[in-house]
Amino acid sequence: SSSVAEDNSQSLFAFVQSNLNQCSRHFDQTYQELHQEREAKREMDAEIKNYIKVWITAITSLCYCYYIVARIRRGMIRLFFLLPIFYLFTILPCNLNSFHCLPSH
Repeated sequence: SSSVAEDNSQSLFAFVQSNLNQCSRHFDQTYQELHQEREAKREMDAEIKNYIKVWITAITSLCYCYYIVARIRRGMIRLFFLLPIFYLFTILPCNLNSFHCLPSH
């Protein structure tokens, strides 16, 4: 009778231990999935902020060219005032990491 009770307690212990292991694996898997989703959301938020910054910079630069530089007489001085804009327009696309904004075919 004591060996039967001991066998029952051992089998119960093994059952509980296997269920705990399964719960632990499930918890770890769920935690990793949530962590990956949060990281993806952070990356997307950062990309959207970059996209907005690039567009604000581009529009501001175009306004600068249209309203301010256009009032400067032609020649080397106007070119001097346009050089920072040429530099910005070459560098701005490098700030975007995502190609999701491209049209699909």
